[in-house]
Parts: sequence; structure tokens; C-alpha cells
Amino acid sequence: MLLFLEPCGSASQYQVAGLSQGRFEIERDPATGKRLVTRPSFAGVELFQSDGGPVKGDGALEKVPLEQFVSEVLRSD
Repeated sequence: MLLFLEPCGSASQYQVAGLSQGRFEIERDPATGKRLVTRPSFAGVELFQSDGGPVKGDGALEKVPLEQFVSEVLRSD
């Protein structure tokens, strides 16, 4: 599991960013052995982008290689 955390209350307490939006699962592809990152669907939950616009789809993330996911996160910083 890969979690994006944000401070919550005191300096020693954290919560998953965006409620469960910051929770990703890591699984290993049985055919290739590569680690893949995915996020479960948020069907039934309304999601919004940082500019206030709605997120299209159900929030599910296609399986992405872990190295690519980390690279994209670091690039967006």
C-alpha cells in the first residue's frame, strides 16, 4: 500500500490525504513480476479537482508501473 499523508491536529498525527483519495494499492503482476500501482473505484462518491471542477469517471486508476507512478509524483512536485 502507498499512502499520501497530511498533518492532522498535532505534529505527530496524520491522516490519508483527501480522505481515501491518497490511498493506493501495490500489487505484483504475476506474469512479469513488476510492481503495479492502482486505486480502487470511488463509485458513488463525488470527487473534485483542486480548481473545484468535478473529476470525470469513478476515480479508479489504471494499473501503472510503480516506478512510473513515483516518477510522475516527483515531477509534479
